[in-house]
Amino acid sequence: SGRTFIENTTIARNAANYGGGLYNYPADDMTILNSTISENQAETVGGGIADGYGGVKLQNSILGGNIDTRGNPDCFSATSLGYNLIQTMQSTQGCAINAGPGDLWNVDPKLIRMGEYYALDPHSPALDAGNPAGCTDYAGNTLTIDQRGTPRPLDSTAEGQATCDMGAYEYDPDRPIQQIFLPSVSL
Repeated sequence: SGRTFIENTTIARNAANYGGGLYNYPADDMTILNSTISENQAETVGGGIADGYGGVKLQNSILGGNIDTRGNPDCFSATSLGYNLIQTMQSTQGCAINAGPGDLWNVDPKLIRMGEYYALDPHSPALDAGNPAGCTDYAGNTLTIDQRGTPRPLDSTAEGQATCDMGAYEYDPDRPIQQIFLPSVSL
């Protein structure tokens, strides 16, 4: 067993028997910082994360939109270090995780799939909801960019204070994501 750090990362669209996005086995010490885990699927438990040993820790991350066949959609077990958004929190039967400071439970993160990453919708509850002390890496150093290289933190909600967004993506209000829907044409 060892120590693993995942930061500024999107883990998405994976499938497995245990832990669609991540399966912590054997009992490693795994810390996930400023990351987004979404649209993963497990056949047995933990659509996003399966950790039966208490070794997975989440901080300033988004865990949402994952599924499994036993009703434990987003995780099987994890520890919150604070400022996480967990979309589906059914009970300790669903996702055994403690509540940390600044955590958001049972809310839709309002993610927009953009190829290799998930952007935050302009109305996402994850905007400026990260750790007010700043986004940090595994050693406690301030992260100054998100996974795409966009500066962080930004004032995503135009409230006059730059605070990190939760997850791997920092919303830039000066360059918002625009979705274009084209009409369907049948011949």
